[in-house]
Amino acid sequence: MLPAPGRQTSAPVAALPPELDATRAAPPRRQQDDADATVTPATPPAHRVLLPDGTAVALSRPALAGRAPSPRGDTDALVVVDPTRSVSRAHARLEPSVHGIVVVDLGSANGTTVRGRDGSVHDAGDGTPCVAGPGSTIHLGDVALTVTDPPPPRRA
Repeated sequence: MLPAPGRQTSAPVAALPPELDATRAAPPRRQQDDADATVTPATPPAHRVLLPDGTAVALSRPALAGRAPSPRGDTDALVVVDPTRSVSRAHARLEPSVHGIVVVDLGSANGTTVRGRDGSVHDAGDGTPCVAGPGSTIHLGDVALTVTDPPPPRRA
């Protein structure tokens, strides 16, 4: 027999033996309301660039790479040591993306190329953006920078 509308009944819950208590179904999970949801913009991962001296630099925002770059606004400076001076003062712009690092030559004297993991070569010397994914090499003049995977996330 069903209870009358508006009346609730609560039947006593029988205690289960300890070996069966773990098999009890978990209570239903509460659905998250739209008001509770927070939307965070997708930020590209901070891909790392290995410099010729072995230093790994994480790029989490755009950077100007060169012998003596002058960062502007929202860009960082990535100083590239080049004893042969084949790298211009402000050689290329490197910008992190979800696929790797977008490379754009800034009118350098000795050019910028990207050699993909598969061996393909892309010229960024005419200002055309090239994507350097993990395992790719960015050539600024005679200097090679290697793109690696993003660092693992930090554990809280």
